[in-house]
Amino acid sequence: MKISLIGLAGCGKTSLYLVGFTEATPEQTKSLSPTILYETRRHPFLGLNVGIWDMGGQEQYRKDYMENTEPLKGTDILIPIV
Repeated sequence: MKISLIGLAGCGKTSLYLVGFTEATPEQTKSLSPTILYETRRHPFLGLNVGIWDMGGQEQYRKDYMENTEPLKGTDILIPIV
C-alpha cells in the first residue's frame, strides 16, 4: 500500500508522519528541516507493508511532482495536509 502526503511547506506532513508512525512527540518535530523533493519510508501496519511518501511542500518541489507525476503513481491513499 502506498500513502502520499502532500501539502504546502510547513503544514506538518513530516510531523504527522513522525508522530503517527514513530515514537516522536509533537514537541520533537518543531525543529525539522524542510523535505527535499520527497522522502519514502516503509512500515508494517495492520498486516500491510505500507509505503509512506512525504512530498516536499516548497513551491519548486510541488511544481516538480505535479509536472512529473511519477512519484505519485501507484498511490492508494492521497492525504492532503493543510
